[in-house]
Amino acid sequence: MEVSLIGVIIVLVGTATCGTALLTWLARQIAPRLGFVDRPDGRRKIHRLPIPLLGGVAVFAGLLGTVTILRQFSSCFGELLSIPVFLQTADLLNIQLSSEHFLNWSLATAAIFCAIGVYDDRWPLRPRTKFCLQILACLPYVTWGRTITGISALGVEFELGALSAVLTVLWLVACVNAFNLIDGMDGQATSLGGIACAGFATLAILRGDYAAAMFSLLIVANLCGFLWWNRPPAKIFLGDAGSLMIGFLVGALALETSRSASGNFALIPSCVILAVPLFDTCMAVVRRRLNGRGIGEADREHIHHCLQDRGFSRWKALGLVSGVALIQGLLAICGIVTKCESLALWGSVWMLFSLVQWQLFGYREASLALLRLTQFATRFRPLRPRHFNPLEWLAF
Repeated sequence: MEVSLIGVIIVLVGTATCGTALLTWLARQIAPRLGFVDRPDGRRKIHRLPIPLLGGVAVFAGLLGTVTILRQFSSCFGELLSIPVFLQTADLLNIQLSSEHFLNWSLATAAIFCAIGVYDDRWPLRPRTKFCLQILACLPYVTWGRTITGISALGVEFELGALSAVLTVLWLVACVNAFNLIDGMDGQATSLGGIACAGFATLAILRGDYAAAMFSLLIVANLCGFLWWNRPPAKIFLGDAGSLMIGFLVGALALETSRSASGNFALIPSCVILAVPLFDTCMAVVRRRLNGRGIGEADREHIHHCLQDRGFSRWKALGLVSGVALIQGLLAICGIVTKCESLALWGSVWMLFSLVQWQLFGYREASLALLRLTQFATRFRPLRPRHFNPLEWLAF
């Protein structure tokens, strides 16, 4: 008897989707009894009724369960699988050696981030404390898991040497915070996480890393199961437990799947796939710094807030943001296939610039930054010789 490989994948993906949907329903019933509820405040949280949290716990539990099923398929039915010739050397369902190592440390670290998020959902942490905990959570993964040994961008290779661990932590923490910040509208972080994981699954297939591709697809399936309950109007939220965990998994998958021929981290494809959450995070940092506010201080000027202020409904705003993210992912894949990273880079930059130009998002930040640069430049404008006063420069 032969077991179809496509059939196994369909069973795994279907089990992941339905299982997470069921776990999310269960979490929705339990969360209010445990006090995990997001209450509206009339300012940033504009939902009408209290919404249960713990959606991230349901997603992680579903992912853990489907990975366990994947391993059972591998051990019990591995010899019966009918694998095409071009996949025989890939050993898709037999996650061993480096792939097993990556999978174990990814799940272990994701569990740590999920635990930090659960605590933060129930007993809110200070931004600085939360940031420090994120760094500490990355250390085991960086120590025994994956690190960025070098960076590849536009055909140029950079070896990091002693900075390898530091930049790996910075990348992971940046991805974690990007998804944490953009999780402010029904279905948004879930949709962007699913699109990003689908993009990294495609990159993994192009590299021949079918184990990482399968892991990515399982994450996509779990997020789709949760999205059934998280779509507008949301009946349950991810909470920080979900956004932190998804951000880490996306960052880890980027490190695993976006590699150049030399084995270095291909920066351009990863940044293009994650362009929307990273751009939103950069704009938040610029906006808060130029306004004299703390970086960790919440506001209501993220991309989804701006779109809703322009009159977009939640469904239309979610569709626009997800559409931009999907096109960014396609640009990254095209750049890999055509071996022209500049195509993906400039296409991504043009799309983000269009958002600013059409005043959909980033226009205020860009205008404020340009004003500050102009003010700064005027302080250094050349003085005419007859008006030159050294004390004026010393006073500056």
